[in-house]
Amino acid sequence: MKKYTTIIVSFILFLGLQACSKEKQIERSLQKRDGKWNITQLTYESYANGVLIDSYIEYNNGYFIFEKDGSYIWKSNSSFSLDPDGQWTNDASKITLKRNNYNEEYSIVESSKNKMTLRWIDPDVALGEISTEGFVLELERD
Repeated sequence: MKKYTTIIVSFILFLGLQACSKEKQIERSLQKRDGKWNITQLTYESYANGVLIDSYIEYNNGYFIFEKDGSYIWKSNSSFSLDPDGQWTNDASKITLKRNNYNEEYSIVESSKNKMTLRWIDPDVALGEISTEGFVLELERD
């Protein structure tokens, strides 16, 4: 029994270290080379009851700068960036942007050394209709 307990505890510690290292890897990647990431593509999508009702794509939309102190700057050519700066945090699967007491969680869809794809979804339920809007940000290191 003691052998199985040791194996299980070792496995849990291994998984914990793996998750932590992925989180740190993303954090270091965001801050590397002055933390600047160009927004190469922004895709906006709006759905009503699962049906796409509106979408468009903007190219070379601006950039993010992720600072080591946890602050960020978002320079955008779009109307989506309401506040140009705030605080950021991350874990192994998402980046959270905090601005004016509002948190936006961006799922990390894809991540590599010099590219990252983030997705933000804002679901809304009104009058029995389920509406979803959001966008996908494709980032590339400067």
